[in-house]
Amino acid sequence: MSNKEQITPYFPDINLFLCPKEITSFEEANRNHINALRDTKLAYNIKYANKLTEYQNIYNQRTIMPIKKDFSQFMSHMKSWKRKNNYDFAFVFQRRKKSYKKFNEKIRLFITTYLNAESEDIRRKYSLERLCDAIGIRLILVLGKYDTHESVAMCYKILNEVNYFFTVKKGYMPLSAEPLVDLGFNPSEYPSVVIPTEEECIIPDGLEVNVKDYYKTPKFHSYQSLHIAYRSPQYGLPFEIQIRTMATHTRVEYETSMHDEHDKNRYPNPIILDYPNINLYGYQYIEKKIEKKYVVEDFIGIEESIDPFNLIY
Repeated sequence: MSNKEQITPYFPDINLFLCPKEITSFEEANRNHINALRDTKLAYNIKYANKLTEYQNIYNQRTIMPIKKDFSQFMSHMKSWKRKNNYDFAFVFQRRKKSYKKFNEKIRLFITTYLNAESEDIRRKYSLERLCDAIGIRLILVLGKYDTHESVAMCYKILNEVNYFFTVKKGYMPLSAEPLVDLGFNPSEYPSVVIPTEEECIIPDGLEVNVKDYYKTPKFHSYQSLHIAYRSPQYGLPFEIQIRTMATHTRVEYETSMHDEHDKNRYPNPIILDYPNINLYGYQYIEKKIEKKYVVEDFIGIEESIDPFNLIY
């Protein structure tokens, strides 16, 4: 273990931009955040600002609408592929935009890890260019209550068809995968988790560097999925496709509160939002004084993951 003193990067307080005195749009708040990052003159914050500029493009109709069209065609293509091959299972498509809070936390994690990396390999893996999951589609296979080797193998068949659609039919470029994280899976703790065999993990030659394969290498808390990201040379905005079975989805989303544990372990210094004072169009904080609780209506995705094509334009 290295005795090197850890570098703690400086980031402007995000609440300064989300909580203005006068109500404003998310786009304006994000622009102010970007400008503040640039004003620090720190190289890592300049890259941070550039990544938020990319995130801002989700709100640009000229950027997002062509991708929406391709996503719709992708869903139709997969339905046709399923009928052509006489598969009788169903698909569920979930479109999502990563919340602004989570996206900023992930950028900060990448920057902090990069600055404290002890090897060039780690710095390469945590370059912000590899952060590509601001928007995406989750493709869920409805194949039964429990995973089997056959159902997991089907995820790899679908991965191949996904790649055919985006690279061959649409001309998208597959991107280098983010590093696998939160490893250390212990199969004795999760005996129902299915680990595919080498024969079942069929990924096209040359595509291995573009796929995050959490089926073959689950996270320590049993998270499994296949992830692959693409970027269109025409539109520029990257996105991620996630592929999993319904049995896997149910386990990782609901059974063991894994997302909460994931965030606690992965983001040890989370962003604390000043919820009552967030003052943006499309966000509403309501305090229930009798119940001593509060509720949030978040149409713009500050804290919640939302459909990127249902945003306020």
